[in-house]
Amino acid sequence: MSRLSIASALLFLAPATATAQSAWTVDSVHPGADFTDIQSAVDAAAPGDLILVKPGLYSEFTMSGKGVDVVADGNPVRVIGPIVIEDLPGDEAATLRGLKVPYSTSAVPFASALEVSNCVGPVWVEDLRTNFATPPTPFTHVNSGVYVTSCASVLFIRCTLRGGFESLAGVTEEALLVANSTASIYGSDLTGGNAGKDDTIFNYDGATGLYAFNSTVSSFDSTIRGGDGLDGIPSAIFCQSCAGGDGGTGLESDGSSVLVQAGAIFAGNAGAGSSCAISCVAGDPGVRTAVTNGGTATEVVTPTARSMRTTSPVRENALVSSTLIGVPGDAMVLVSSPVQVPVVTLPNVVGTPAVGTPFSTFFLGQMGPTGQKISSGVLPDLGPGFDFVSFYLQTVFLGTDGTLTAGAPSVLHVVDDGI
Repeated sequence: MSRLSIASALLFLAPATATAQSAWTVDSVHPGADFTDIQSAVDAAAPGDLILVKPGLYSEFTMSGKGVDVVADGNPVRVIGPIVIEDLPGDEAATLRGLKVPYSTSAVPFASALEVSNCVGPVWVEDLRTNFATPPTPFTHVNSGVYVTSCASVLFIRCTLRGGFESLAGVTEEALLVANSTASIYGSDLTGGNAGKDDTIFNYDGATGLYAFNSTVSSFDSTIRGGDGLDGIPSAIFCQSCAGGDGGTGLESDGSSVLVQAGAIFAGNAGAGSSCAISCVAGDPGVRTAVTNGGTATEVVTPTARSMRTTSPVRENALVSSTLIGVPGDAMVLVSSPVQVPVVTLPNVVGTPAVGTPFSTFFLGQMGPTGQKISSGVLPDLGPGFDFVSFYLQTVFLGTDGTLTAGAPSVLHVVDDGI
Protein backbone atom coordinates (compact mmCIF):
# COMPACT_ATOMS: atom_id res chain seq x y z
CA MET A 1 0.00 0.00 0.00
CA SER A 2 1.25 3.46 -0.86
CA ARG A 3 0.92 6.44 1.46
CA LEU A 4 -1.99 8.70 0.49
CA SER A 5 -4.06 11.52 1.91
CA ILE A 6 -7.69 10.71 2.56
CA ALA A 7 -8.81 13.05 -0.22
CA SER A 8 -6.43 11.36 -2.68
CA ALA A 9 -7.81 7.96 -1.72
CA LEU A 10 -11.36 9.13 -2.34
CA LEU A 11 -10.28 10.53 -5.70
CA PHE A 12 -9.57 6.98 -6.83
CA LEU A 13 -12.69 5.51 -5.26
CA ALA A 14 -15.41 8.00 -6.29
CA PRO A 15 -16.06 6.82 -9.87
CA ALA A 16 -16.38 3.18 -8.82
CA THR A 17 -18.51 3.99 -5.78
CA ALA A 18 -21.03 6.37 -7.36
CA THR A 19 -24.55 5.06 -7.90
CA ALA A 20 -27.59 6.54 -9.57
CA GLN A 21 -29.42 7.34 -6.33
CA SER A 22 -31.15 10.69 -5.90
CA ALA A 23 -30.39 13.54 -3.51
CA TRP A 24 -33.28 15.63 -2.16
CA THR A 25 -33.11 19.02 -0.44
CA VAL A 26 -35.16 20.29 2.49
CA ASP A 27 -35.27 23.93 3.62
CA SER A 28 -37.88 25.40 5.97
CA VAL A 29 -36.56 28.95 5.58
CA HIS A 30 -35.43 29.67 2.01
CA PRO A 31 -37.36 28.92 -1.20
CA GLY A 32 -36.04 26.67 -3.93
CA ALA A 33 -35.61 23.38 -2.08
CA ASP A 34 -37.45 20.20 -3.03
CA PHE A 35 -39.37 20.19 0.27
CA THR A 36 -39.97 22.35 3.32
CA ASP A 37 -40.33 19.45 5.80
CA ILE A 38 -38.34 16.27 6.33
CA GLN A 39 -41.29 13.88 6.36
CA SER A 40 -42.31 14.81 2.82
CA ALA A 41 -38.76 14.16 1.62
CA VAL A 42 -38.64 10.78 3.37
CA ASP A 43 -41.96 9.82 1.80
CA ALA A 44 -40.73 10.73 -1.69
CA ALA A 45 -37.28 9.17 -1.39
CA ALA A 46 -36.41 5.72 -2.68
CA PRO A 47 -34.27 3.35 -0.60
CA GLY A 48 -30.65 4.52 -0.66
CA ASP A 49 -31.47 8.15 -1.44
CA LEU A 50 -29.89 11.11 0.37
CA ILE A 51 -31.90 13.88 2.07
CA LEU A 52 -29.93 17.09 2.69
CA VAL A 53 -31.52 19.30 5.37
CA LYS A 54 -30.64 22.98 5.54
CA PRO A 55 -30.48 24.78 8.94
CA GLY A 56 -33.88 25.40 10.49
CA LEU A 57 -36.51 24.04 12.84
CA TYR A 58 -38.41 20.93 11.70
CA SER A 59 -41.15 18.67 13.01
CA GLU A 60 -40.87 14.98 13.81
CA PHE A 61 -40.53 12.40 11.04
CA THR A 62 -40.77 8.64 10.59
CA MET A 63 -38.70 6.41 8.30
CA SER A 64 -40.74 3.23 7.98
CA GLY A 65 -39.84 0.16 5.96
CA LYS A 66 -37.05 1.74 3.90
CA GLY A 67 -33.55 3.05 4.45
CA VAL A 68 -32.50 6.56 3.46
CA ASP A 69 -29.81 8.97 4.67
CA VAL A 70 -30.97 12.14 6.45
CA VAL A 71 -28.03 14.53 6.82
CA ALA A 72 -27.72 18.08 8.14
CA ASP A 73 -26.41 20.33 5.36
CA GLY A 74 -25.30 23.15 7.67
CA ASN A 75 -25.82 23.91 11.34
CA PRO A 76 -28.04 23.87 13.30
CA VAL A 77 -30.73 21.48 12.07
CA ARG A 78 -33.20 21.10 14.93
CA VAL A 79 -35.96 18.50 14.90
CA ILE A 80 -38.73 18.50 17.49
CA GLY A 81 -38.94 14.75 18.05
CA PRO A 82 -39.49 12.00 18.00
CA ILE A 83 -37.48 10.76 15.04
CA VAL A 84 -38.59 7.20 14.29
CA ILE A 85 -36.76 4.54 12.23
CA GLU A 86 -38.68 1.29 12.05
CA ASP A 87 -39.05 -1.98 10.14
CA LEU A 88 -35.85 -1.57 8.12
CA PRO A 89 -35.32 -4.64 5.88
CA GLY A 90 -32.05 -6.53 5.96
CA ASP A 91 -30.91 -5.42 2.48
CA GLU A 92 -31.19 -1.70 3.29
CA ALA A 93 -29.47 0.73 5.67
CA ALA A 94 -30.32 4.08 7.27
CA THR A 95 -28.07 6.97 8.26
CA LEU A 96 -28.64 10.07 10.40
CA ARG A 97 -25.94 12.71 10.74
CA GLY A 98 -25.78 16.11 12.39
CA LEU A 99 -29.35 16.36 13.75
CA LYS A 100 -30.28 18.01 17.04
CA VAL A 101 -33.45 17.04 18.94
CA PRO A 102 -33.96 19.55 21.77
CA TYR A 103 -37.08 17.77 23.07
CA SER A 104 -40.08 15.78 21.94
CA THR A 105 -43.68 16.95 21.81
CA SER A 106 -45.31 13.80 20.50
CA ALA A 107 -48.93 13.18 21.47
CA VAL A 108 -47.74 9.71 22.49
CA PRO A 109 -46.77 9.81 26.20
CA PHE A 110 -43.08 9.27 26.91
CA ALA A 111 -41.94 9.38 23.29
CA SER A 112 -38.14 9.33 22.92
CA ALA A 113 -36.08 11.81 20.96
CA LEU A 114 -35.03 8.96 18.64
CA GLU A 115 -36.76 5.58 18.43
CA VAL A 116 -35.22 2.75 16.40
CA SER A 117 -37.26 -0.46 16.29
CA ASN A 118 -37.55 -3.75 14.40
CA CYS A 119 -34.64 -3.01 12.07
CA VAL A 120 -32.83 -5.93 10.44
CA GLY A 121 -30.63 -3.65 8.32
CA PRO A 122 -27.92 -1.52 9.99
CA VAL A 123 -28.58 2.00 11.32
CA TRP A 124 -25.78 4.59 11.51
CA VAL A 125 -26.27 7.60 13.85
CA GLU A 126 -23.52 10.25 13.87
CA ASP A 127 -23.36 13.63 15.63
CA LEU A 128 -26.83 13.37 17.19
CA ARG A 129 -27.69 15.56 20.17
CA THR A 130 -30.82 15.01 22.28
CA ASN A 131 -32.81 16.63 25.09
CA PHE A 132 -30.78 19.80 25.63
CA ALA A 133 -33.73 22.19 26.06
CA THR A 134 -36.74 22.38 28.35
CA PRO A 135 -40.04 21.46 26.67
CA PRO A 136 -42.28 24.53 26.40
CA THR A 137 -45.44 23.13 28.00
CA PRO A 138 -46.26 21.07 31.10
CA PHE A 139 -46.86 17.35 30.62
CA THR A 140 -44.67 17.33 27.51
CA HIS A 141 -43.05 13.93 27.84
CA VAL A 142 -39.80 12.47 26.62
CA ASN A 143 -38.58 9.05 27.55
CA SER A 144 -35.05 7.88 26.80
CA GLY A 145 -32.82 10.14 24.79
CA VAL A 146 -32.71 7.19 22.39
CA TYR A 147 -34.74 3.95 22.54
CA VAL A 148 -33.52 0.96 20.51
CA THR A 149 -35.55 -2.23 20.44
CA SER A 150 -35.39 -5.43 18.37
CA CYS A 151 -32.61 -4.22 16.05
CA ALA A 152 -29.73 -6.20 14.59
CA SER A 153 -27.19 -3.37 14.38
CA VAL A 154 -27.24 0.26 15.54
CA LEU A 155 -24.08 2.37 15.65
CA PHE A 156 -23.73 5.67 17.55
CA ILE A 157 -20.76 7.94 16.75
CA ARG A 158 -19.90 11.16 18.60
CA CYS A 159 -23.43 11.54 19.94
CA THR A 160 -24.46 13.57 22.98
CA LEU A 161 -27.47 11.81 24.47
CA ARG A 162 -29.39 13.09 27.46
CA GLY A 163 -32.21 11.31 29.23
CA GLY A 164 -35.49 13.15 29.09
CA PHE A 165 -37.68 14.61 31.79
CA GLU A 166 -41.31 15.51 32.23
CA SER A 167 -41.39 19.26 32.50
CA LEU A 168 -43.95 19.59 35.30
CA ALA A 169 -43.22 16.71 37.66
CA GLY A 170 -39.53 16.09 36.91
CA VAL A 171 -39.70 12.35 36.03
CA THR A 172 -36.42 11.30 34.41
CA GLU A 173 -35.44 8.55 31.96
CA GLU A 174 -32.35 6.93 30.43
CA ALA A 175 -29.98 8.54 27.95
CA LEU A 176 -29.91 5.31 25.92
CA LEU A 177 -32.10 2.25 26.36
CA VAL A 178 -31.18 -0.81 24.27
CA ALA A 179 -33.56 -3.78 24.36
CA ASN A 180 -33.25 -7.08 22.46
CA SER A 181 -30.68 -5.50 20.14
CA THR A 182 -27.02 -5.17 19.21
CA ALA A 183 -25.50 -1.70 19.45
CA SER A 184 -22.07 -0.07 19.40
CA ILE A 185 -21.16 3.36 20.79
CA TYR A 186 -18.14 5.43 19.75
CA GLY A 187 -16.84 8.68 21.23
CA SER A 188 -20.19 9.60 22.74
CA ASP A 189 -21.48 11.20 25.94
CA LEU A 190 -24.49 9.57 27.64
CA THR A 191 -26.10 11.16 30.69
CA GLY A 192 -29.28 9.95 32.36
CA GLY A 193 -31.96 12.54 32.97
CA ASN A 194 -31.34 14.90 35.87
CA ALA A 195 -34.38 15.25 38.10
CA GLY A 196 -36.10 18.48 37.10
CA LYS A 197 -38.84 20.69 38.54
CA ASP A 198 -40.63 19.12 41.50
CA ASP A 199 -44.40 19.18 42.03
CA THR A 200 -43.91 19.65 45.84
CA ILE A 201 -45.30 16.20 46.59
CA PHE A 202 -42.55 13.76 45.59
CA ASN A 203 -38.78 13.82 45.36
CA TYR A 204 -37.26 12.40 42.19
CA ASP A 205 -34.20 10.33 41.37
CA GLY A 206 -31.68 10.69 38.56
CA ALA A 207 -31.98 8.22 35.68
CA THR A 208 -29.61 5.59 34.30
CA GLY A 209 -27.11 6.63 31.64
CA LEU A 210 -27.12 3.37 29.63
CA TYR A 211 -29.67 0.63 30.27
CA ALA A 212 -29.22 -2.61 28.30
CA PHE A 213 -31.90 -5.31 28.40
CA ASN A 214 -31.25 -8.70 26.79
CA SER A 215 -28.79 -7.05 24.40
CA THR A 216 -25.17 -6.95 23.26
CA VAL A 217 -23.62 -3.49 23.60
CA SER A 218 -20.04 -2.31 23.10
CA SER A 219 -18.84 1.15 24.06
CA PHE A 220 -15.53 2.68 23.00
CA ASP A 221 -14.05 6.00 24.15
CA SER A 222 -17.41 7.09 25.58
CA THR A 223 -18.54 8.63 28.87
CA ILE A 224 -21.60 7.16 30.58
CA ARG A 225 -23.16 8.98 33.54
CA GLY A 226 -26.15 8.54 35.78
CA GLY A 227 -28.41 11.55 36.21
CA ASP A 228 -28.45 13.64 39.38
CA GLY A 229 -31.15 13.36 42.01
CA LEU A 230 -33.37 16.34 42.80
CA ASP A 231 -32.52 18.56 45.74
CA GLY A 232 -35.22 18.62 48.41
CA ILE A 233 -37.80 21.41 48.36
CA PRO A 234 -37.82 23.62 51.50
CA SER A 235 -41.46 24.62 51.04
CA ALA A 236 -42.72 21.12 50.30
CA ILE A 237 -46.28 20.34 51.33
CA PHE A 238 -46.20 18.41 54.61
CA CYS A 239 -42.42 18.06 54.07
CA GLN A 240 -43.09 15.16 51.69
CA SER A 241 -40.42 16.17 49.19
CA CYS A 242 -37.82 17.82 51.39
CA ALA A 243 -35.47 14.81 51.14
CA GLY A 244 -33.05 14.67 48.24
CA GLY A 245 -33.53 12.24 45.35
CA ASP A 246 -31.08 9.42 44.66
CA GLY A 247 -28.42 9.64 41.97
CA GLY A 248 -28.89 7.51 38.87
CA THR A 249 -26.93 4.40 37.88
CA GLY A 250 -24.24 4.95 35.26
CA LEU A 251 -24.60 1.62 33.43
CA GLU A 252 -27.11 -1.17 34.02
CA SER A 253 -26.77 -4.53 32.29
CA ASP A 254 -30.01 -6.48 32.64
CA GLY A 255 -29.50 -9.89 31.08
CA SER A 256 -27.08 -8.27 28.62
CA SER A 257 -23.44 -8.44 27.58
CA VAL A 258 -21.89 -4.97 27.81
CA LEU A 259 -18.24 -4.19 26.97
CA VAL A 260 -16.72 -0.79 27.81
CA GLN A 261 -13.31 0.01 26.29
CA ALA A 262 -11.28 3.20 26.74
CA GLY A 263 -14.19 4.96 28.41
CA ALA A 264 -15.48 6.17 31.77
CA ILE A 265 -18.56 5.39 33.85
CA PHE A 266 -19.87 7.72 36.58
CA ALA A 267 -22.68 7.44 39.09
CA GLY A 268 -25.21 10.24 39.39
CA ASN A 269 -24.95 12.66 42.29
CA ALA A 270 -27.38 12.55 45.19
CA GLY A 271 -29.81 15.38 45.70
CA ALA A 272 -29.30 17.43 48.86
CA GLY A 273 -31.82 17.45 51.68
CA SER A 274 -33.54 20.69 52.61
CA SER A 275 -34.82 22.28 55.78
CA CYS A 276 -38.43 21.77 56.75
CA ALA A 277 -40.41 21.18 59.93
CA ILE A 278 -38.58 17.87 60.19
CA SER A 279 -35.02 16.86 59.43
CA CYS A 280 -34.66 16.03 55.71
CA VAL A 281 -31.81 13.86 54.51
CA ALA A 282 -29.87 13.84 51.26
CA GLY A 283 -30.53 11.12 48.69
CA ASP A 284 -28.19 8.22 48.10
CA PRO A 285 -25.46 8.52 45.49
CA GLY A 286 -25.95 6.40 42.39
CA VAL A 287 -23.80 3.40 41.54
CA ARG A 288 -21.43 3.16 38.59
CA THR A 289 -22.64 -0.20 37.32
CA ALA A 290 -25.47 -2.57 38.14
CA VAL A 291 -25.74 -6.13 36.81
CA THR A 292 -29.00 -8.07 37.01
CA ASN A 293 -30.54 -11.25 35.61
CA GLY A 294 -27.26 -12.84 34.51
CA GLY A 295 -25.95 -9.79 32.68
CA THR A 296 -22.30 -8.81 32.43
CA ALA A 297 -20.53 -5.45 32.35
CA THR A 298 -16.85 -5.68 31.43
CA GLU A 299 -14.53 -2.68 31.59
CA VAL A 300 -11.25 -2.91 29.69
CA VAL A 301 -8.43 -0.44 30.26
CA THR A 302 -6.96 0.33 26.83
CA PRO A 303 -4.48 2.87 25.47
CA THR A 304 -5.53 6.30 24.26
CA ALA A 305 -8.60 6.13 22.04
CA ARG A 306 -8.19 6.41 18.30
CA SER A 307 -10.63 8.08 15.92
CA MET A 308 -11.24 9.93 12.67
CA ARG A 309 -13.76 12.59 11.79
CA THR A 310 -14.55 13.90 8.31
CA THR A 311 -16.51 17.00 7.39
CA SER A 312 -19.73 16.08 5.60
CA PRO A 313 -21.54 16.68 3.34
CA VAL A 314 -19.02 18.16 0.91
CA ARG A 315 -19.64 19.24 -2.68
CA GLU A 316 -17.60 17.80 -5.51
CA ASN A 317 -14.48 19.82 -6.42
CA ALA A 318 -14.47 21.27 -2.87
CA LEU A 319 -12.03 20.89 0.00
CA VAL A 320 -12.59 18.04 2.45
CA SER A 321 -10.83 17.81 5.80
CA SER A 322 -10.37 14.78 8.04
CA THR A 323 -8.93 14.75 11.55
CA LEU A 324 -7.27 11.62 12.92
CA ILE A 325 -6.54 11.17 16.63
CA GLY A 326 -4.15 8.47 17.79
CA VAL A 327 -0.90 7.73 19.55
CA PRO A 328 2.47 8.89 18.20
CA GLY A 329 4.01 6.15 16.11
CA ASP A 330 0.71 4.49 15.15
CA ALA A 331 0.60 3.06 11.63
CA MET A 332 -2.71 4.12 10.06
CA VAL A 333 -4.71 2.37 7.36
CA LEU A 334 -7.89 3.91 5.95
CA VAL A 335 -10.72 1.49 5.20
CA SER A 336 -13.43 2.84 2.87
CA SER A 337 -16.66 1.27 1.67
CA PRO A 338 -19.89 2.48 0.04
CA VAL A 339 -21.85 0.54 2.67
CA GLN A 340 -21.93 0.14 6.41
CA VAL A 341 -21.78 -3.25 8.09
CA PRO A 342 -23.70 -4.78 11.01
CA VAL A 343 -21.63 -4.20 14.14
CA VAL A 344 -19.44 -7.08 15.30
CA THR A 345 -16.79 -7.49 17.98
CA LEU A 346 -13.58 -9.18 16.86
CA PRO A 347 -11.07 -10.88 19.19
CA ASN A 348 -7.84 -8.97 19.83
CA VAL A 349 -9.23 -5.82 18.21
CA VAL A 350 -10.11 -2.72 20.23
CA GLY A 351 -13.27 -1.12 18.86
CA THR A 352 -15.88 -2.29 16.38
CA PRO A 353 -15.43 -2.68 12.61
CA ALA A 354 -18.09 -0.48 11.01
CA VAL A 355 -17.57 -0.51 7.24
CA GLY A 356 -18.80 -3.22 4.92
CA THR A 357 -17.77 -4.98 1.74
CA PRO A 358 -16.59 -4.28 -0.84
CA PHE A 359 -13.93 -2.12 0.78
CA SER A 360 -10.64 -0.53 -0.18
CA THR A 361 -7.60 0.16 2.00
CA PHE A 362 -5.04 2.97 1.84
CA PHE A 363 -1.92 3.47 3.96
CA LEU A 364 -1.98 6.93 5.57
CA GLY A 365 1.46 6.81 7.13
CA GLN A 366 2.43 7.08 10.78
CA MET A 367 0.95 9.30 13.46
CA GLY A 368 3.23 12.20 14.32
CA PRO A 369 4.43 13.32 17.75
CA THR A 370 1.32 15.42 18.51
CA GLY A 371 -1.07 12.46 18.23
CA GLN A 372 -3.21 14.38 15.73
CA LYS A 373 -3.13 14.40 11.94
CA ILE A 374 -5.26 16.63 9.71
CA SER A 375 -5.62 15.42 6.14
CA SER A 376 -7.23 17.65 3.53
CA GLY A 377 -7.59 17.87 -0.22
CA VAL A 378 -9.94 18.64 -3.09
CA LEU A 379 -12.57 16.04 -3.89
CA PRO A 380 -13.15 14.77 -7.44
CA ASP A 381 -15.94 15.59 -9.85
CA LEU A 382 -18.60 12.91 -9.71
CA GLY A 383 -19.29 13.12 -13.43
CA PRO A 384 -22.65 13.35 -15.17
CA GLY A 385 -25.67 11.45 -13.89
CA PHE A 386 -24.66 11.18 -10.23
CA ASP A 387 -26.20 13.22 -7.41
CA PHE A 388 -23.90 11.97 -4.65
CA VAL A 389 -21.60 9.23 -3.43
CA SER A 390 -21.30 7.84 0.10
CA PHE A 391 -18.10 6.78 1.84
CA TYR A 392 -18.21 4.92 5.14
CA LEU A 393 -14.72 5.53 6.51
CA GLN A 394 -12.78 3.99 9.37
CA THR A 395 -9.09 4.11 10.20
CA VAL A 396 -7.37 1.06 11.66
CA PHE A 397 -4.45 1.95 13.93
CA LEU A 398 -1.55 -0.41 14.66
CA GLY A 399 0.20 0.76 17.82
CA THR A 400 3.89 0.37 18.52
CA ASP A 401 2.90 -2.09 21.24
CA GLY A 402 1.06 -4.27 18.72
CA THR A 403 -2.43 -3.08 19.73
CA LEU A 404 -4.85 -3.15 16.80
CA THR A 405 -7.63 -0.55 17.07
CA ALA A 406 -10.62 0.07 14.83
CA GLY A 407 -11.00 3.80 15.48
CA ALA A 408 -14.22 5.77 15.61
CA PRO A 409 -15.60 5.91 12.04
CA SER A 410 -17.24 8.69 10.04
CA VAL A 411 -19.54 8.87 7.03
CA LEU A 412 -18.83 11.24 4.15
CA HIS A 413 -21.36 12.25 1.50
CA VAL A 414 -19.87 13.87 -1.60
CA VAL A 415 -22.64 15.80 -3.39
CA ASP A 416 -22.97 17.20 -6.90
CA ASP A 417 -22.13 20.90 -6.75
CA GLY A 418 -25.40 21.78 -8.49
CA ILE A 419 -27.48 20.51 -5.54
